[in-house]
Amino acid sequence: MAEALLTVMLKNLNSLIQKWFGLLWGVNKEMEKLSSILSTIRAVLEDAEEKQLRNRAIKNWLQKLRDVSGELDDILDECSAEASLLEYKMQRFGVSPKVKASFLSCLNPKNTRFRFQIAKKMEDVSERLDDIAKEREKFHLREVVEDPKHVQDECTVTKSDLPDVFSTFYNGKSLRTLQLTRISGCMGDGLPHRLYFPTLRAFDIRNDRNLSLEFKLNSISSLINFGCCRSLNHTPSNIGKLSCLRSLSRFIVDRRRGCYIDELGSLLKLGGSLRIEHLEKVKSPLEAKKANLVGKTNLQRLHLHWYYNQNEIVDQKLNEQVLDALEPPLTLKLMEISNFRGGHLPHWFNANFENLVSICFNGCKNSLELPTAMGKLPSLASLYLRSMDCLRYVDNESYNGQLIGGFFRLETLVIDCLPNLERLSREERSDIFPRVSYLSIAGCPKLISLPSLPSIEELRTGRCDKLTSLPSLPSIEVLGIGVCNETVIESVSNLYTLTSLYISSNDDFGASFPDGFLHNLTACKSLEISGFTKLQYLPSDMLIDLTALEEISISRCDMLECFPTAIFQGLVSLKNMQIVNCTKLKSLSDSFGDLTALESLKLQGCPELETFPNGLNNLSSLQYLTLSGSKLAALPENLKHLPSLKDLEISGFPSLEKLPDWLGDLTSLESLDVDDCPNLEYLPKCIQHLTNLQSLIIEDCPKLTKRCRRGIGEDWHKIAHIPRIFVVPASW
Repeated sequence: MAEALLTVMLKNLNSLIQKWFGLLWGVNKEMEKLSSILSTIRAVLEDAEEKQLRNRAIKNWLQKLRDVSGELDDILDECSAEASLLEYKMQRFGVSPKVKASFLSCLNPKNTRFRFQIAKKMEDVSERLDDIAKEREKFHLREVVEDPKHVQDECTVTKSDLPDVFSTFYNGKSLRTLQLTRISGCMGDGLPHRLYFPTLRAFDIRNDRNLSLEFKLNSISSLINFGCCRSLNHTPSNIGKLSCLRSLSRFIVDRRRGCYIDELGSLLKLGGSLRIEHLEKVKSPLEAKKANLVGKTNLQRLHLHWYYNQNEIVDQKLNEQVLDALEPPLTLKLMEISNFRGGHLPHWFNANFENLVSICFNGCKNSLELPTAMGKLPSLASLYLRSMDCLRYVDNESYNGQLIGGFFRLETLVIDCLPNLERLSREERSDIFPRVSYLSIAGCPKLISLPSLPSIEELRTGRCDKLTSLPSLPSIEVLGIGVCNETVIESVSNLYTLTSLYISSNDDFGASFPDGFLHNLTACKSLEISGFTKLQYLPSDMLIDLTALEEISISRCDMLECFPTAIFQGLVSLKNMQIVNCTKLKSLSDSFGDLTALESLKLQGCPELETFPNGLNNLSSLQYLTLSGSKLAALPENLKHLPSLKDLEISGFPSLEKLPDWLGDLTSLESLDVDDCPNLEYLPKCIQHLTNLQSLIIEDCPKLTKRCRRGIGEDWHKIAHIPRIFVVPASW
């Protein structure tokens, strides 16, 4: 299985590299490193899989490889989905990813968020795979190089060729890996019945909607890895005959199509991740017992899903009996149970699950409490609880004087939409959740308090109406508070270790913040204020002690009209500022000129903004500037004194008729983006003097678009020297 999965991942990874998506997301080096590591490991896998039966150390090494490979496969799925969306847009308008990468601003919030998340995940997986690759050396495994004469490595076909491709490979005796991507529109709603690939080891289907799989499974009897896209509408019947199968990503119970859950009973070699769906179609615990999950000791991740309509009448007792019968092996590391409607979670759940690292209960609306043993699991690091209507406590245990509290290994706790949750623990004591470093808790209107959390580094809370204060948080670094009352915000002033603060509210918050609520946050580097719709003014000394502040964002404060004159004084470290969708904002602070370290400024969705402060010409470090959504008929002249400006975006200026001649003074400018300026008629001649300008984007500017038509537009001669020009019609 490991060899087949690595082959598929290598193909996907190299495809992303070749299409420049790694470059676009800033992870090209990580992708190339991963490709090299996977190639190195794959060369010895055939020998390793043969020797694992005699060598337990090699078997354990392969298991570690399967675990990390499963995580990498999930990451590549994320990348492929994002790449598909970008490819669609770029192919539609004839733009290559390489060109697009050159002028996409690195400060675009959506790009930045995805890039950061993917880079972090890839870095972690890469380090672990590198360790696994180094460990292989102690086993002295033989490298296997397959004879290209006898192995069909890859075949690429066009849409029109696809219906005949299976005839071409009808006697594909050497094909080992087959991946099909987005073929449902070409093949109708299913694949041919005459598949015959006796040596096929990996069969992977991705990104297809409502694709049916109906073929003779004995024609792929050697299959080891069967990867199915999430939109597959059913599992092939008689899949239990694939006795060699070690990986089956999804199993869909469908009695009408002859796919019963007992098909899983004979698949004893299944490992990695298994997702079983439509368990509401299992009619008896005996039927569920025949799936023999407890005998699948190679399973690492198990996802159990029921599906019900909102008001559907459910047999709670049958739900409980079926889940009891689906007892998993003790080797399990991750478990997810979704939409289970029983009142009690399974009897088999006990502290013997020593390897269980992560648990998720999602939509278990009738469950009254979590299993008592959960707080005693020795390896449990992550717990996710979502939409559990009846749960009052996470830890319902009474410890009766025991020295050690519950959840002593837990590090991540995520709670969302638990309408009856009152406290995290029924018994208040200081040693429960001692290692939790990340807590997200939202949609808990009856929550009255949080316990002391000595190890917490990041806390996010919102829509907890009865929560009036924060506990002692001596290690807190990141705090996000959403839809809160004023007393919670007041307690922020005691959190001296904070480096990032994000606060948002609802319509009930008052006209101003509490006095001095930020004064003690001397370590804070990032501040975001959003959604205070009644906020009218900011205290003039609100930011006075935030000398370490590097980023500030203020958005959706509809009643805010101006900033105090001296509010930005002393912010010598500030590099990034965003003021977005403050619809009544009329003026900025004159202390803007003190922001000499500012590198990025975004002013967007402030239509009443009338003037820009004189101090803008002091922003000698400013490199990225976005001005959007203003009634101004001309750009402020003091913008011309920005010697470091590299990226300028102008959008949403309905009254703007021309760009100023001083634009030519911005000699460092590399990228210019003009968007949604319907009355902008022409480009100034001075644009020819911008010798460093590498990209020009003109979007939704109908008058300007006509003048900038390639080769024939009246303004074409002014911009012909720019390497990358992208003129987008209004239909984008």
